[in-house]
Amino acid sequence: MSILFKNADILSVKDGRFEYLQCAYLGVEGKVIDYIGTEAPVKEYSEVKEMSGKMLIPGLVNSHGHTAMNLLRGLGSSLDLQQWLAIMWPIEDRMRDEDCANGMNMAILEMLASGTTSFCDMYMSPGHTQACIGESGMKANLTRVMMGGFKDTDYRLFSNRLEALEFVRQYDNAYDGRLRADWSMHAEYTIDAEVARKWAEETTGLGGRFHVHISETRKEHEDCIKRYGMTPAAWMEETGFFKIPTYAAHCVWCTEEDLQILSSHQVSVVHNPSSNMKLGSGFAPIPRMLELGINVALGTDGAASNNNLNMFEEMHLAAIIHNGYVNDPVAMKAE
Repeated sequence: MSILFKNADILSVKDGRFEYLQCAYLGVEGKVIDYIGTEAPVKEYSEVKEMSGKMLIPGLVNSHGHTAMNLLRGLGSSLDLQQWLAIMWPIEDRMRDEDCANGMNMAILEMLASGTTSFCDMYMSPGHTQACIGESGMKANLTRVMMGGFKDTDYRLFSNRLEALEFVRQYDNAYDGRLRADWSMHAEYTIDAEVARKWAEETTGLGGRFHVHISETRKEHEDCIKRYGMTPAAWMEETGFFKIPTYAAHCVWCTEEDLQILSSHQVSVVHNPSSNMKLGSGFAPIPRMLELGINVALGTDGAASNNNLNMFEEMHLAAIIHNGYVNDPVAMKAE
């Protein structure tokens, strides 16, 4: 099937730069865009859609979230992260596989309605939620989160590891490549150090990509220094992570030395401004990250720590809050 969108304003990306076309044409053949231009294409398309007064843009990417937490939206307001987690974790322990799938489907509908076509998700039960990707047409990087191991009797850790290994083996590149199965660990403070070291060795040997939270709050950052004599980013490096492509959420309290570590390992940082503001976590040093050439993506985090999954809101906040924080109106340019 082929479709021609005509008389549209089109925002596209060419050679890493935005390109804006007015009253233009965009042709699609199957799943491939095969024409963009201001002149009508010679080729005939089976369907033509009039787009006067409308704009076509690339699909947005929500680079960090926990989609099943759509079911928990509105819980735990006006709390810092640790207080908020104390509310969330007991509820999440009782969530069933079908609950996770229902939450993801709700999140997918919400994301599609605001222009998001691809997302990265860290949660439980990806073997059950993967079907949501197949049915929706979305693109996604899903992970089975690893955490625990502080006691020999922590049966969940053993189960989590097996689920993660099987999930990657079975579903990476599923649905014509729309689903990528990644590795993850929740954070430094939710996993035993020796278990983390072994997990780093295992995942590095298998290749792929890694999803983690780093220095989301001052408490997390300072507690890690007390435990190990180093920051979470330094601990991640010392433990053996960062040897495969890593995308790290938050990084709010990262020091200059931490940023140098992230830069040297080409770690991508996922900025979640709404979540950081709601939980009072602080202002991530995004302008400095960009100066160092660190790749910075945007995410919503889960709906329970944001209240929506609207990437336009994240773009808006990311573009203005840092200008106010550093008293510089061009610290974060709109583009």
